[in-house]
Amino acid sequence: MKILRRYKPWILVGALLCASYMISKGLSRPDSPPPLVVEEEQVEFETVEAPVEEIIEEVVPEEPAEPIEVEFKARIGETVDDYVAWTGFSKEEILDQLLLATARDLRAGHTYVLLLTQQQLEQFNSRRLTRDQVRRDAFYKKHHITDYRNHVVAPGESAGRIAAKNNVPIWLLVEVNTGLNLARLHPGDVVEVPIVAQGARPATLGNTQPTLAVPGQDSMVQPTMVPAQVVEQAPAATPPADPVEAPTAPMPQQTPKLTVTVRNGENLGVFAAMAELSVDEIMKANHLAEANSIQIGMNLVIPIPPDAWATFLDKRRTRDLIVEAWRSYERRGYRVIKVRVQPGDIAVKLAETHGADISALTVLNPDIDLNVLVPGKRLRLAIPPAVIP
Repeated sequence: MKILRRYKPWILVGALLCASYMISKGLSRPDSPPPLVVEEEQVEFETVEAPVEEIIEEVVPEEPAEPIEVEFKARIGETVDDYVAWTGFSKEEILDQLLLATARDLRAGHTYVLLLTQQQLEQFNSRRLTRDQVRRDAFYKKHHITDYRNHVVAPGESAGRIAAKNNVPIWLLVEVNTGLNLARLHPGDVVEVPIVAQGARPATLGNTQPTLAVPGQDSMVQPTMVPAQVVEQAPAATPPADPVEAPTAPMPQQTPKLTVTVRNGENLGVFAAMAELSVDEIMKANHLAEANSIQIGMNLVIPIPPDAWATFLDKRRTRDLIVEAWRSYERRGYRVIKVRVQPGDIAVKLAETHGADISALTVLNPDIDLNVLVPGKRLRLAIPPAVIP
């Protein structure tokens, strides 16, 4: 017992050391399972982008342009084959739209209808104008006009026969006679016929070539520019050491002038009235010695400022309408007279007094306000054949 008491502390220490060792090794309970060690598994997370919805624009095909009805007048010299080339339609489609049995049934001057889109219409007009210009340029490379003469239409005579008889192309006859419907000539009509010579126009001749008619502008008016004068400078003296640029005289500004081509029935008195000038002023501007020295096809300068050109051209177009209407009524047997307006006169009453056609008042008098007649004006009246004494 003494021995145990002496070594008891050391025995306890040894027991504690053994117990701690066994605990550290997991051997405190022989029947217990080894402790479960869970190792943390490192999972790599892959970043997956959410699918993005693709926005697909639905391409809606443009609806074809709706065709529209286009009225046009067949010109002299045009054929069904021309319309095929200008529109892209087949020959059968053109005949069907024009209501023609055969291509020979096409009549110049008649109004026809085509169903065209806006693109086809632009193509039609462009190719039509290009054909005219190409044909014109080719002609004037080998020919030139020397003069004009008047031809009185005989019964049964057509524009084609007149052109063939005078050895000129039919389209040139149309260009020269802008105020006359050559597709419907009547006996007694006066047609201006150009006299054509071989070879290009010599430089010594004036410009007798008619202007190609372009829609929307007066085909016979050609604004020309007066060439600027060249100011000659005297030779400079010996330049000083530091040459200084000498001031030059200002160049005179180019003054535009209105030039018109004289047509059938026009004279200096007519131009003077439309331009509100005197005959002498026009003669002086054109260096004319006599008032009756102008001829059809001659270029004439109208000395008016540019801001008065529009008024002059409007008056000329109005006169053309009056002349055409006058001729039309006379061809149908009417007699056209002029009546001077008195204070208090009414247009309809004047027409009834003279037995004139009331419907012709507006056609023959586009330059007069029929609602308010001005005393001194001359009203044109068309008297039917049954009323003519």
